[in-house]
Amino acid sequence: MTDESGSGELAIQAVAETIGQLVEFWGFKRIMGRLWTVVYLSPEPLSVKDLAQRLQVSVSLVSMTVNELLQWGCLRRALAPGSRADLYEAETNLWKMLSKVLKERETFRLEDAIERLSTAKASIGKTTAPKKRLVGRIEKLERLAMVVKGLVAVLVEDGQLDVTGLRDISLGDD
Repeated sequence: MTDESGSGELAIQAVAETIGQLVEFWGFKRIMGRLWTVVYLSPEPLSVKDLAQRLQVSVSLVSMTVNELLQWGCLRRALAPGSRADLYEAETNLWKMLSKVLKERETFRLEDAIERLSTAKASIGKTTAPKKRLVGRIEKLERLAMVVKGLVAVLVEDGQLDVTGLRDISLGDD
């Protein structure tokens, strides 16, 4: 299928669907990725109505999604002198968006996992060999979560990642 008009609309839709699938894989709604991509690829800011038409979804879905993307810092309101409709443009600094997600969402999930692993470990006790083995394996998972949390923090702050700490954790052998 080709885009005879030369506008690139089919390419934009294909890219939007691709990014939508990736965003969905990362645990967000597919529409968030699709909508952000359409705005990102647009040469000018877009209104909710424009976005609904381009994405072939309801204005209410676009409105809710725009609000979520504004909260994540993926979209911002654009100045439009003379326009009554709110217009939106995409955050174009991809690292800024990714680091915000890593910092806010992934760090929270890792902290929660560490807390729950610690609680589970504390509830076991170490009186028998099977319990000691179980505690030891939970401790490995706990250390892994702590290392990954540290790696996320370093990545967000420095924009670089050193994974040498992962070599110190053996998840296979006791």
